[in-house]
Amino acid sequence: MIDLSHLYHSKMQTYHSKWHVKFKLLKLASIEKAGRETKKIILGSHCGTHIDAPRHFLKKGKTIDKLTVTNLVGMAEIIKFKNLPKNYEITQEDLVKKIKYKNLKKIIFHFGWDKFYGKKKFYKDHPFLSIKACKWIVKNKYHLIGMDTPQIEDSRIKSLSKFDGQNHKILLKSNIILLEYLKNLDKIKSKKFHLIVAPLNIKGSDGSPARCFAI
Repeated sequence: MIDLSHLYHSKMQTYHSKWHVKFKLLKLASIEKAGRETKKIILGSHCGTHIDAPRHFLKKGKTIDKLTVTNLVGMAEIIKFKNLPKNYEITQEDLVKKIKYKNLKKIIFHFGWDKFYGKKKFYKDHPFLSIKACKWIVKNKYHLIGMDTPQIEDSRIKSLSKFDGQNHKILLKSNIILLEYLKNLDKIKSKKFHLIVAPLNIKGSDGSPARCFAI
């Protein structure tokens, strides 16, 4: 089994906006004083390795607790891209060329981008999906897309005011789950593998941290 999730700690990297809080772990009780240890966890719904539910960008979209659990577990195909130029746009043609198992409806993109996690570059110049590629994914009825980058949107957009999440909306409108901030994809040597994605079952949430494994 290969752990695909980043470690949660007080100095972990989170997205640079007021909508994403820093992770905190605060002790409430200690064994010395209370005979037990308990802690308070503060984190955002998109902190570290996590999934986006449709509600993240769609007002009437499904929340985490309404997702189909079977879409979170099963065989996935890993699509590897090496030595890409910065801000590389993944096209529909790239997908057609790379995808081998059309019967598998979970795609994991391996860019090797997790090596930048914790650095400023993590949120800059990363590969992203074209609009046509997103529409092709919808047309071919995939139900989960994962990646070791922070997102699938155009990395050339620098201003949050210009960020409209159009790729998110295309995929989430069709209830395609987005799995972001993966790691250790380089350790997966086969073209297909068994994927386990385990988000917290939070009522009404637009996203959730997730522990993810490859078998």
